[in-house]
Amino acid sequence: MFNIGDYVVCGNNGVCKVESIGTLDVSGISKEREYYTMDKVYSKGSKVYIPVDNTKTVLRPVISKDEAYSLIDNMDTVEELTIDIKNRKKADVIKESIQKHDCMELMRVLKTLHISREAKLSQGKKLTALDDNYYRMAEDNLIDELAISMELDREDVRNIITEKVKLL
Repeated sequence: MFNIGDYVVCGNNGVCKVESIGTLDVSGISKEREYYTMDKVYSKGSKVYIPVDNTKTVLRPVISKDEAYSLIDNMDTVEELTIDIKNRKKADVIKESIQKHDCMELMRVLKTLHISREAKLSQGKKLTALDDNYYRMAEDNLIDELAISMELDREDVRNIITEKVKLL
C-alpha cells in the first residue's frame, strides 16, 4: 500500500502523487472500497482515482534516485528488444514493452528505435510516424519518472540522456 505523498507510476497516467486514500463520495461506487486519489505530476489539475486493491493497472513506486542514476550510467549495456519479425510485428513488441511501464523496458525501446533511426538516416530514410510516436512516448515516460527520482527538471534529465546517447 502506498502512503500520502508517495510518487507512483500509474499505468498510462504516468507519474502521479498520492494525495489521499479513502472512499469516494460518488453515486454508483461502493462506499466500502478504498481508492487512491492522485494528482498527475505533469498534467496539473488532473486527478486519477485507482482502487487500493487494483490488479489491472500498473501501479508501482517510482524508482529510487540511486536506481535512476544507475540506469543512466549503464545505458550502454541495455540490450535492444528482441523482435521475431516472422511471428510478431515490431510495433506490437514495442507497444507491449511500453505498456509494462518499466524503466528498463522503456530504455530498451529507446535503444531499439534509436538504432533503427540511425540505420534509416544512413540510408536517407526516416523513422515511420508510428516508430517516432513510440519513441516520444517511451522517452517522455522514462524522463518523467527519472526527473522525479533524480529531483531534476525534465529538460535536465533529457539533456543528460542525450549526452549519454551521443557517447554510445
